[in-house]
Amino acid sequence: MSSSWFVRLFTICIRWLKPLGIVLVTVCLCIAMAAPVQAFCGFFVAKADSTLENTASQVVIAHSGNRSVFMMANDFQGDVQDFARIVPIPVLPSRDQVSVGDGALIEKLGAFTAPRLAQYFDHPCQQEYDWYRVIVFLASPIIVFFLLSWIWPRLNKLALAIALLFLTLLAVAAVPSFLNQANKAGGPNRTITQSMPAVTVEDEFTVGEYDVVILSANESDDLVTWLQQNDYQVSSDATTMLQSYIDAEMKFFVVRVNLGEFQKVGGQFLRPIVLDYESDEFMLPIRLGTLNAKGDQDLIIHVLSPTAYAEIANYQTLPVPTDAESKPRWPSGHELPAFVQSEFGDFYETMFQRTHEKYANAVFLEYATRIFGENIKCDPCAVAPEELPTEEDLKDMGVWWSEEFPETWITRLHVRYNSDTFPEDLRFQEVTLEKLAKKPGIAGRSFPEWAGVDFQARYVIRRPLGSAVCISRWRYQRTMAQAAENLAMLTGWDNGEIRQKMIADRRVNALDKQGQTKLHQAINENDLAKVQQLIEQGANVNIVGNQWRGMTPLVNAIANDQPEIIQRLLDNGADPNVSWRGEPILLWAIGFSDLTTVEQLLEAGVNDSTLQMVWETAQTSNNEDLIEVLQPYVNKQI
Repeated sequence: MSSSWFVRLFTICIRWLKPLGIVLVTVCLCIAMAAPVQAFCGFFVAKADSTLENTASQVVIAHSGNRSVFMMANDFQGDVQDFARIVPIPVLPSRDQVSVGDGALIEKLGAFTAPRLAQYFDHPCQQEYDWYRVIVFLASPIIVFFLLSWIWPRLNKLALAIALLFLTLLAVAAVPSFLNQANKAGGPNRTITQSMPAVTVEDEFTVGEYDVVILSANESDDLVTWLQQNDYQVSSDATTMLQSYIDAEMKFFVVRVNLGEFQKVGGQFLRPIVLDYESDEFMLPIRLGTLNAKGDQDLIIHVLSPTAYAEIANYQTLPVPTDAESKPRWPSGHELPAFVQSEFGDFYETMFQRTHEKYANAVFLEYATRIFGENIKCDPCAVAPEELPTEEDLKDMGVWWSEEFPETWITRLHVRYNSDTFPEDLRFQEVTLEKLAKKPGIAGRSFPEWAGVDFQARYVIRRPLGSAVCISRWRYQRTMAQAAENLAMLTGWDNGEIRQKMIADRRVNALDKQGQTKLHQAINENDLAKVQQLIEQGANVNIVGNQWRGMTPLVNAIANDQPEIIQRLLDNGADPNVSWRGEPILLWAIGFSDLTTVEQLLEAGVNDSTLQMVWETAQTSNNEDLIEVLQPYVNKQI
C-alpha cells in the first residue's frame, strides 16, 4: 500500500511538476530581468552652488510684442562709488520707464530654475520578490489539483478543474490590486558737464540710488572723451565698439551710484535697474562688458513671455546635457554616482565648462517651463514651496499680461562669453514648444508631464535600500556601475578615482532597509562621538534618508532636540536651509526644540525669505521670546 501511493505521487510529480517548474523558473528569470526597479518618489538633494550664481551677471526680461522690461542685477564687487554701467539701447526712454527693482526676486527666480540633482530610493529586489509571491499565488490551484487527485483518485477531475479554473480567474483579477498594494509598501553728487557739443545729454535724472544720464553722440571719440571728463572709467579701446552702436542710431543709458540716495535706502546693496521700453529690436548688448574682462564672463538670462520660449537668433542655442529619462521606477542608465551630491557644484561647473569648450559659440538652455497663475510644478523642486515664484513676483519682474494671458513661459539661458567667442550682441527670437522639442539633445526625449517642465538641467542619483540578495540586484548593480562612465564622460574626471569614491561612499553612506545611514543611526542613539567619527570618515551630512519622508541628518537631530549634534553638523557643512515636509527646518526647530536650535540655524545663515516668514509668524502669534531672538537678524536684513 505504501509503495503504491509513493509510486503514484512520484509519477504525478515527474509528469506535471517538472515541466511546470521549468516554466515557473523561466518566468521568474524573465520577470527579474525585465521588471522595473521599485523606487519611491525623488527628493531634491542639491543644486549648482551659489559660487556660479554670484559670479554671473543676471538679467530678467519680460517680453511680449515690441515691449520689453529689463531687470538687470548688479553683480559689481568693490566700492559702490566706483560703480557705473553703460547700456546701449535702441530707443530714448522716458523717466517713468526707468525704476529700481527688488534683487531678491532675481535670486528667487534663479534658485527656482537652477540646475538640480534628484535622488531616488530603490528596492532592487522588492519587485522580484513581489512577482515570486504572485507566481506562488497563481500556482496554488494547480498544486491543489494534483494533491486532491492524489488523495482521491476517483474524484471528478473535470469538475475539480472547472472549480479551480474559476478560482484562478478570480486570482488573476486580483493581481493588479495585489501588486498595487505591494508597491505602496515601500562720494558727493556730481554735476554733469556738457563740455563736448557732439555729445547730447538727452535726459538726466535720479532714480532710487542711481544717477541716470541718457546720451546720444555722432562720434565715439567724442563719447569716450565726454565719459572720461565726467569721471567714468572708460577705456579708449572702447571707441570702435561704441562707434558701431552709434552707427546703429542707438542711445546710451548711463548710470552710477548717488551715494547720498544710497545711504537713504540702507546702503547695503545695489538694487537692480529696471528699464521698460518699446522697440522692434529684441536684443541684449553684451559686448561692452568684454572690454575690461580678464577672461570669460557668465550671464544668466531669464526671458518671460506669455506665448513662447526664447532662444538666441544669431548664435546657436543648445540644451545642456541632462537626464530626462530616469524615473522613480526606471533607471535610465544616465545616472551619476551618489557621491556627486556633496560635489554637485564642482560637477556642474566642470561639466558646463567642458560643454562650453566643445561649443564655444553656443548659448545653453538650462530651464524651460510654463506657469499658469499660481500653478507651479517641478520635479524635483530646487527650492522650498514657500520660495517658489508667485504670480505677484512675476508682475514685480515686469509681467504685465497676466490678466489677458494667465500663462507665463519661463526660459533660462546661460552664456559664457568673451570678445572672441561672442563678437555680436545677443538677439532673441521666440521658439514654440514644438520647435523646442525638435532641438538636438531634446528630440526624442521628454520629461514626464507630472514633472511640470519642458526642459531642465536635471541629474539623478539612486540609492538602494537594504542589502537583500536577488537576481534583479545583480542587474541593478551593473546599471549603477554605468554611473562612473557617465560622470567621466561629462566631466573628464579620472574613472579610477570616481570608482574609488563610489566605494568609499557606499561604505559610509549606504542606506539600510529603513532608509537610514550610519549617521542617522548615530544621531538616533545620541552618540556625538560616533557622529564625529563618521563625519571624519566622509559621511555625507546632507544626505537625504528615506525614513519619515526624507530627513537629512540635521533634520533628524532637530527632531530629537540634540543641540550639540546640530552644531557639529552645521560646523561640517550641513545646510540650514533644507525643508522637510514642505516647511523650512527653522519652523520645525521652533516646534521640536528650544530657541537654542533656532539661534544655531540663524547663525549658520538662513534664507531671507525663510527669515521673513518666521518673523511674520512670530509677530502674528505674539511670541516675544522668538521675536527677541529673530530681531538682530531681521535688522541685518533691512
